[in-house]
Amino acid sequence: MTKKLVSLWTSFASSSKPTDHWVPVSSDNVQYAVLDLDSLRMARAYDYGERMTFARSMLDLVDAYRHFDPGEHPALLQRMKEKEEEMGWTEHDEL
Repeated sequence: MTKKLVSLWTSFASSSKPTDHWVPVSSDNVQYAVLDLDSLRMARAYDYGERMTFARSMLDLVDAYRHFDPGEHPALLQRMKEKEEEMGWTEHDEL
């Protein structure tokens, strides 16, 4: 494994490609090099689509709640106030 890694890094440093079989990542081709005792091969995570769907759903949630009104959430306001006191922050302090 050590020899394989040294060879890959050496090739990458001299040619910008670890091997002749290297396929750069693109939006159409999301694969990674599998580095194990077998020959170098390109693969894609079996659950890639599921992970991307989850990541996009999290970004959608962030976007949806980015501009919520904290006044509608008294428990959150109370916790924020407690945290500010705990940290010693005042209204005029910069983060």
